[in-house]
Amino acid sequence: MLLALRIFLAGRPILPSLCMLELASTGVRREHSYLEASATILLAPSVNALSLIPSSHGDWLEEVLFDVLTRTRQVTPHLQSLYIDYLAMPNIFPEGILSAAICSFHHLQSFSADRLALSSSALIHLARLPGLRVLRALLKSDQVAILQEAATTSPLFPALRDIALKERNAFADALALLNLITSSELRSIDFEVVQPEDDFAPLTNSYAPGAVEVFRAIGTREHNGAVTFIRVSAGTWHSRLPGMVTAITEATLLPLYALSALRDLVVHINCDFDIEDATISRMARGWPLLRRLEFGFDDLNRNEHEPTVSFSCIASLAGACPHLESLRIGVDTSTVAHARSQDVRPPVSDKLTRLEVGWSVMGDPVAVAGFLSESFPRLRKVHHAWLTEEDFGMEVPEEYEIHGELWSHVDILLPQFAKIREQERNWAKG
Repeated sequence: MLLALRIFLAGRPILPSLCMLELASTGVRREHSYLEASATILLAPSVNALSLIPSSHGDWLEEVLFDVLTRTRQVTPHLQSLYIDYLAMPNIFPEGILSAAICSFHHLQSFSADRLALSSSALIHLARLPGLRVLRALLKSDQVAILQEAATTSPLFPALRDIALKERNAFADALALLNLITSSELRSIDFEVVQPEDDFAPLTNSYAPGAVEVFRAIGTREHNGAVTFIRVSAGTWHSRLPGMVTAITEATLLPLYALSALRDLVVHINCDFDIEDATISRMARGWPLLRRLEFGFDDLNRNEHEPTVSFSCIASLAGACPHLESLRIGVDTSTVAHARSQDVRPPVSDKLTRLEVGWSVMGDPVAVAGFLSESFPRLRKVHHAWLTEEDFGMEVPEEYEIHGELWSHVDILLPQFAKIREQERNWAKG
């Protein structure tokens, strides 16, 4: 059918006003002609955003994608957005024929391909584009020195706003690239360490110090007032390693307090967290626009040194940050008051809809559910890291079962208590 359409249209696009196009393949070799035919039929000069989403990998598929990109450059040379969700096989096309095709686009404003290892020439090409605003890429260690050399001849990333990098070197490479960005409009920074191919010994004892350096670089960077989003992740694949003693503390976060526009701060690292009520209170004063705050790391092995704050501190944070919607932090359930005032108090926040408490130990689920329903009327579930025997598919420590069941009891009570609170408030009004 696609072939018949192509013959009928004689090279003319079937949708001449199309602006965005997504092409996907099933990964079956004989179907690659359909991917190319679809590009021939659907691509139009008006297309300014292209997404390529194959479901497998292989040398033949890379050639197909190259042909599609070549066709794209011919039809729409002013393409502004390119997204490639493709995992190339190792040791195939060391420089990457896809990288050669990418270098032919000179008007890109957004490039995303965080599973595709680009050649250094392609990365330098993207870095020098005057209008590139979004970059999501997989960074290789040997590219950093090449980028640093390129920075001596021309400014790199002059208009970048959002950057998301995956790397395998404990934030060192991402930090080096951050220091090369000349844009004064950088607002979103997302760094993730992914699993090395063979050996992750270089990552031991490096996560937390790496994060310290990243926070310092962001907080002291010129034109840092535009930063609204920061995510630093060590990846959920990694188990906690012996000897990881360096902690995320208030001193670690100190450089970030200068970012008054910050809305999202996510720190997913498997290390110790020395964060208490005083630290959260300072965050509340420094980040009034905060929308999302996450500290911790959920894994099969319990982290016994997570951030632990009181429920009253959470309430104060939500009250000081009226846009707060999502919070992930350990809580001290023993701080919940068992007796409640007879006066009907207004909720602290009707924005908070997601609460994650990690490995928090449960005390009295009734008191916890009562406090949460009173303070956050839209909250219906509390997410935790305690996995039961059913989750594991094997026998688990008794404390996992106990605390998992107690937190589940909170989830049962929350909707019921929320209805009661709503009735109480309506009565108080009327």
